[in-house]
Amino acid sequence: MEKGFKEKEYKNDPEKLKKYMRMDYESIKARYEKLLADNEKSFEPAFNKLESQLRMDETELSQPAIVKIDPHDHLSYLFTDGNDPMGEVPIKPNPGYFNKKLPRSSPQFFWVFVRWNYTDPIATKFTKDILKSVDLTVLKNMLGK
Repeated sequence: MEKGFKEKEYKNDPEKLKKYMRMDYESIKARYEKLLADNEKSFEPAFNKLESQLRMDETELSQPAIVKIDPHDHLSYLFTDGNDPMGEVPIKPNPGYFNKKLPRSSPQFFWVFVRWNYTDPIATKFTKDILKSVDLTVLKNMLGK
């Protein structure tokens, strides 16, 4: 974006544009590209681990997807049941779901998370009442179609 502004500003003075490109733009661009590459490199083991887990045996993959983080390996999950308080249901969003024309600041995905003590009848009744009172169609319309 800044490069576009500077190109408009220096459109009649190519020497100043060349100096700006050499002194400012290229060094900043190289620094940010290095930061992005380092960031991607730090998450690469996690992505590789997930991809390898998705290629697991069909019987393992057909289990209910309630998992918890493996205490011995933070990149792995262990299957568990619904009674485990540390259980989670991981979601890998479909990139086709997102509207790429919208700005990145626009919310396009959200979740409603309700946690309660299943053995407490008051908390269970409260949770059921809250889930009945939340209008999911209004929440969907907040995001658009």
